[in-house]
Formats: sequence, structure tokens, C-alpha cells
Amino acid sequence: MFGKKKEDPCVVEGMRQSFIEVSSHYDAHMNSVKVLRDISKLMFTTASVFFTLAISLNIFFVNVNSRFQMLYNILLIALLVVFLIFLGLVIWNLMPRSLSRPFPRDYDKITKSLCVSEADRYAVLVVQYLESMKVNEPICDAITNRLIASGVLYGVMVSIIIGLAMIPKV
Repeated sequence: MFGKKKEDPCVVEGMRQSFIEVSSHYDAHMNSVKVLRDISKLMFTTASVFFTLAISLNIFFVNVNSRFQMLYNILLIALLVVFLIFLGLVIWNLMPRSLSRPFPRDYDKITKSLCVSEADRYAVLVVQYLESMKVNEPICDAITNRLIASGVLYGVMVSIIIGLAMIPKV
């Protein structure tokens, strides 16, 4: 009556497999966050390419045909605004953020010392991993959306630079 309950091995094995599946999904989730940060770092370093491209095409500080002066000024201001938004999004992605972790490192030792059954331990692990992924998902989605917007702005900046290069100079 006061002894340890006999656990069904099928239940324990099923919970263990669920835990393995959920923890591998969580690890993939964390790896995707790392990849997104790496892409953001790459985009940040390519920001210097814009200045190199603009200088090589002789876009800044040039005498423009008077008929195109207004267009030149508008495109130059648009380039500056788009570039600043691009940098803001990329830097925002690079800002440190804390992501939810399922458990402290010593969780297994704690639960074994509290005499929690193996099936219950796996059940709690699965729930905690799922909860952590639910907390982290909006953060990952926001990083992805900012990265997509940065990519679009990248193309817009290249287009503006090409447009500026095509304006007749005096």
C-alpha cells in the first residue's frame, strides 16, 4: 500500500518518445532563432555596400541637370529614410532578448529526489517544453517579419541607388 506504484512501461515509453519529439522541435526552434540572428548580422555588414555603391556611382554631391533637381532631391531623401529604417530593423533584430527555457539544468535530479514517477516527469517535461515554445513563438515571428521587411528595404535601396545613378548630371 505504501510502496512504489508499478508504472506501465508502454505509458513511460510513450511519454519518453513525446519528450524526445518535443525537445527536438524546441532545439530546432532555438537553432532557427540563431540563424535569423546570423542573417541579421550579415545584413548589417552589407549596409556598408550601399555607401560603396553610391560612391562608386558618383551619386552624392554632384551637379544635376536643373530639370531633374527635384527628383534627385526626393530620391536622395527617400534613400536616406529607407536606409535608416533598414538599419533600425536590422539593429532591432540584433538586440539581445531572453527566450524562455523549459527548466533549470538540474531539473532531472530534483524530480528524482522528490520521488516523482517517470511518466509524470516526462509529462511535466513535455508540457514545459510546449509552454516555452508558445512563449518564444511570437518573438521568433517578430524577428522573421523584421528580417523580411529588411530584405524588401534592401531591394528598395538598390532600386533608388540605380535610379539616382540614371539621373543626368551636368
